[in-house]
Amino acid sequence: EQPFESPLFPFEGISAENATQNHRISGYLQYSWQTAWDKADLYFNAGLRARLWTLRGAGIPTTAQAILSPRLQLALKPHWKSDMLFRAATGVYQQPPLYRELRDATGSIQPEVKAQRAYHWVLGHEYSFRLWERPFHLVTEAYYKYLDRVNPYTLEDVRIRYAARNNATAYAGGLDLRMYGAFVPGLESWVSLGYLQTRENTDGRGYIPRPTDQRFKLGVLFQDYIPSMPQVRMYLNLVYQTGLPGGSPAYADPYLFQNTLEDYKRADLGISHI
Repeated sequence: EQPFESPLFPFEGISAENATQNHRISGYLQYSWQTAWDKADLYFNAGLRARLWTLRGAGIPTTAQAILSPRLQLALKPHWKSDMLFRAATGVYQQPPLYRELRDATGSIQPEVKAQRAYHWVLGHEYSFRLWERPFHLVTEAYYKYLDRVNPYTLEDVRIRYAARNNATAYAGGLDLRMYGAFVPGLESWVSLGYLQTRENTDGRGYIPRPTDQRFKLGVLFQDYIPSMPQVRMYLNLVYQTGLPGGSPAYADPYLFQNTLEDYKRADLGISHI
């Protein structure tokens, strides 16, 4: 047989050299207030975070962005026989892009990429009670988040490839429940249940699942010990999650690769001697 002597070329290759400088200045103000209101305790928390971000480099026009992120949280604790707390929060969150978010498919830096922005709304409830003469807590949160100026990305194995464009909008909403307490005296265990839907719309083509669109999750952590030998302990961890979107090859059109991975199941058992 004749050996293969032709030159080898990579199926895909990107070569780029960038020299950039990032300068970030940030600060925040926060105001907290507490008062009694109509047989209840009212807690108020407001804040404002400011950031100034500049980018410069060889062959890159100098750009600067100034962003403000206000937020507000209210909590009400009624003077009821049941120990409950109600919470509501809203805010605008903005994060200046990192170097990886500025680099496009050719490896070039796109300095005009803006900070992604998200508007948050959260409603929460906390209930503390006693079960089997032991303390337990139930925490419930419902949330919705709308995002604009989204910089969409694809996944290459575990590497994130950003489009380096603010050409998408997105939303995320869901519900989280978590109950924790001493199912066994002296050891805390918990059960959590979560539902999430997050989708994005790129260039007005319609909403499709984001790479983090994991609809359902159930988690259990149970701890126990041998009553006659409390130094011998056991923990059992159970996780069930519905599958994530399968993703698309690097920089490929995600609208052409709509599939979902199989459900994720995991069980861990640990035994220790203290």
